[in-house]
Amino acid sequence: MRHVLVTNDFPPKIGGIQHYLGEIYRRLDPTSFVVVTRDEAGAEAFDRAFGARVVRVRGPLLPTRALAARVRGLAREIDADLVVIDPIWPLGEVAASLGLGWVGVAHGAELTLPLRLWPTAGRIRSVLAGALGVVAAGGFVARALDGVVPADAIATVPPGVDLERFCVGDRERARKDLMVDPERSLVLFVSRLVPRKGAHIVIDAVAQLHRPVELHVVGDGRSRSALEQRARRRGILAVFEGRVALDRLVASYQAADVVAFPAHDRWFGLEEEGFGIVALEAQACGVPVVVGVSGGTAEAVDPASGRLVASRRPRAWAEAIEERLAHTSPPVADARGFVERHHGYDRLADEWHAGLERLASRGRTAGSG
Repeated sequence: MRHVLVTNDFPPKIGGIQHYLGEIYRRLDPTSFVVVTRDEAGAEAFDRAFGARVVRVRGPLLPTRALAARVRGLAREIDADLVVIDPIWPLGEVAASLGLGWVGVAHGAELTLPLRLWPTAGRIRSVLAGALGVVAAGGFVARALDGVVPADAIATVPPGVDLERFCVGDRERARKDLMVDPERSLVLFVSRLVPRKGAHIVIDAVAQLHRPVELHVVGDGRSRSALEQRARRRGILAVFEGRVALDRLVASYQAADVVAFPAHDRWFGLEEEGFGIVALEAQACGVPVVVGVSGGTAEAVDPASGRLVASRRPRAWAEAIEERLAHTSPPVADARGFVERHHGYDRLADEWHAGLERLASRGRTAGSG
């Protein structure tokens, strides 16, 4: 089966959706698809190394007649069975002009939030009425589509991790490289420094632990200055790393004793965590996680080695972190094994291909009726 992927979110542009699509598509048969996406700095070098055909468009892709004509032309050229559109809205508005079977991709807030608001909910439902189905990036997203798309028209393919990059390493060497005090436990927080991600909760929780602890905060954002001041007021040893290169991120995971990620809902549930890739990366490196309950985060946590916390109270987080730090049996195999079984990108690329095949067959079945 051949298809055209139409998206604004593709490498070398940086972001969670771009990483997800890039990792899946670099594992597919390069003769089975063409990507139509926006131009980006560094795109020429990326496309050469990528190996499959990528058609770049200056500026963002918009649901215009010109885009529809270009996609139709490419579909004829490769004899495509399907067009895959990401995001569903507003880019999916172009689908009605294609005259081709199409499937949308849903990641989370870009769809779940507009579906709760008028008048965008009506527009999205109208667009999806013409789709063969949706690829949902996780069970949380699939559940949000309940009543909008038939259950048999949804293929669920969660985010994953590159298991070669994120792996169990030499913990002592990593701690030495990061200059971690050998007498302290290392608690790690990785995310954007904005209120919903919960770094302030980790700081308050670490201040309540009854053992020597060092907190490393990887990431940047508008709350950084306030968080640095908060850590000083609490009297804890906290190292704010800012954004780091991939190698240093992996080393940070490998050095950690526990990764804490207190993501939580805001605005009465309108703002949620779509998945929680930090939890997967940490567990792939053999590190236990303590994660807040929000959106799809529960799907990313190994129940044997990880812990979900529904509360935002620092005391509850201190207790959960302490429990993981006191665990006498290192849960490396449990954490790593969970990710290998469910979230390796080799497996997910196969699931993506199978999902598109199944959804495309809905169109062939309808056409034969």
